Amino acid sequence: MSVAYPAPRLVAALPPGSRERVLALSALRILRNELYAGHPALAAALFAALGERLRPDTDAFSAPGSRTGPVPASATRAASAPYAWIPPPGTRTAPSSDPTPDRGAHMANLHPWPRTENTIDFIQHIRADRETIWRALATEEGLTRWLGLTDASLPLKEGAPFHLTWEARGKVSGEKFLSFTGTVRKVIPYRLLALDWVLPFGKDVTHMSFQIQPSFAMFGMDVGPECDLWLIHSGFPAEGVGFFEFDGHSRHWRQGIGDLAAHLEERPGKPTPYALAGLQFVGGAPGQGLLVYDVVQGSPAEQAGIRPGDVIRSVEGLPLASLDDFHDWIDERKPGESGAFELGDRTVTVTVEGVEEARQRLLIRQGDQWTPRR
Repeated sequence: MSVAYPAPRLVAALPPGSRERVLALSALRILRNELYAGHPALAAALFAALGERLRPDTDAFSAPGSRTGPVPASATRAASAPYAWIPPPGTRTAPSSDPTPDRGAHMANLHPWPRTENTIDFIQHIRADRETIWRALATEEGLTRWLGLTDASLPLKEGAPFHLTWEARGKVSGEKFLSFTGTVRKVIPYRLLALDWVLPFGKDVTHMSFQIQPSFAMFGMDVGPECDLWLIHSGFPAEGVGFFEFDGHSRHWRQGIGDLAAHLEERPGKPTPYALAGLQFVGGAPGQGLLVYDVVQGSPAEQAGIRPGDVIRSVEGLPLASLDDFHDWIDERKPGESGAFELGDRTVTVTVEGVEEARQRLLIRQGDQWTPRR
């Protein structure tokens, strides 16, 4: 089936800022995500929900009364990119201030590696232009500000080594540095940053890409500086420490990209939890629990006897298969409340403490200053 992307007249006819227009744009974002993921059947249902219709005679989507015809046969799914819809050569989209000239390939998945079973894959909508997002992702200044790094080096040259480093004090292990390292695989300015990413604990080489796409270009719409940041991180192992890191990266990427969107849109990010336990995790694994990377000195976790390398199987009887499970529990706790943590060989009681007190225990060096962790 070939798919056309006409400007949805339903949306265009709605008053700017109206509740109906906001809801319609939200539906289009969902539709766009399903097209990215290669789910045309679901996309067809969403089009129908928006008041569009499927024209069986042309086997293409179009709006009622639209003169848009079917996409030529060249608009097929590429064998080398099975999750992407590739527009036909010469496709043009709405005018934009986008600094990149090749507007026609906005739907192509440019992740340079095959997907594996354990792949992180999500899209974050950001109300900012490509240039602004690129500066945050691909410049040392932007990365340091976004991630709260101590030091960063990211030469935008294929084959060049990179590192993102935090220097911290206040860990039970005494370790000062945590670094993400690897090599740059491919760069298309304002469009794609692809990295061979070495996992810090298991040392497996994985594959990570950021892709920046204009949000509504596929529909022929120009609604201002709005883009989608598409993150794909593949190649995680199915066992060992690297399997725990798959969960850890999944949680932290989703949280980090959400924080980036909030920063660029100048709005509050995720609400701060009421309490913390002082634990740093590698990640979780179903049937095994959460692997502890480090413990903050003086924290409730240290006082309870939890140490780096411990595996926490459950808290208050709740099995822990992922970091999300743990955060679901602690996000509901208030300072002074306790929980029973089941480890592999023992059960300990952890009484959580307030966030402001906890943040002072672990400090990150930024320039000449030591600042509380975020």
